[in-house]
Amino acid sequence: MRNHSYAAKVLIISLSATCGLALAIYKNNTNIIARLAYKQQNDLLNRRILAYKQHEQRLFNSVFRHIALPQTSHEAEKILSSSKRLRPSDHFDNNKIKQQSGKVFQNDIDVASISLLTNGGINTLSTDPSIISQYQPLENTATLIDPLRPKEFRLTFLMDAISHHPSLSVVLPIRNDINKRIGYYGLKLKPEAIHRLIQGNRKIAELDPPERIYAVSYTSSQSITEIYKPDSELPYKSMKSSAITNGFNEINSGFTYLDHRKHPVVGAYAFVKSANMVVLVEREQNMLFLKEVQRLRQILLLGFLISFAVFAILIRRGQQRLVSMETSHE
Repeated sequence: MRNHSYAAKVLIISLSATCGLALAIYKNNTNIIARLAYKQQNDLLNRRILAYKQHEQRLFNSVFRHIALPQTSHEAEKILSSSKRLRPSDHFDNNKIKQQSGKVFQNDIDVASISLLTNGGINTLSTDPSIISQYQPLENTATLIDPLRPKEFRLTFLMDAISHHPSLSVVLPIRNDINKRIGYYGLKLKPEAIHRLIQGNRKIAELDPPERIYAVSYTSSQSITEIYKPDSELPYKSMKSSAITNGFNEINSGFTYLDHRKHPVVGAYAFVKSANMVVLVEREQNMLFLKEVQRLRQILLLGFLISFAVFAILIRRGQQRLVSMETSHE
């Protein structure tokens, strides 16, 4: 019995040492892998954000230059002050719309639509005929960017009540020769264009295992969603994770966390202030740590085999000693 007790203690100590050693190796190696993965993802994140910021700067610089042209403000003032504005009955007169649009709108930017609005927010002219003569609130539903003060602005994504997709509208004051505001130059931007910039060339993943890149923003006062989904049939569900929360608060509190699906990931994230969005680059830990999980299992299996082999040997020797003692007593 004493021998069995001794063998059991040896087995317990051996199994404990095996588990401790295996977990220590696993933790050390996964920490190294996670740090390397984070560095790769953070470099990719910075490149993607830089690509977006350069695009944003080119877009708005082009718009600022265009609406500052005397010809643009002159033509806009003529249309806005004309008693012959386009009416709903003119919606299907595409020639008339194109003729007036060509005089005041630029054609060198990739946006969903361009509009000319009165100071009261009425769409007087638009490349989207369906909104001509409609009212567009100039506050809360659109981002006001003043070319005289362009450095501080935050784009506002809103969930469109009709399409149920995030939309992004911008209005810029148009001023005449005496610096009087005569109306607004409205842009409806394409969230999918921002999505493409953030994604880059997605035909080939840049990292191994492959990364997931996406951008999220407030699309209502209480809901955060992706800014765009390639599959238009999928609903835009509210998303929540520690990384998203920390991103909007501009806090970086670690690179291992649970994503919005509650999956353990290694992630890099950053807040893009001008777009009011958080961009995330994530990879699942079960893919990154796959080899280390296999190594952990191998160490545990080998350790358990050795432990039980030692246990069996000790039990066997104990039995042999017991038999020997009994024989000597006889």
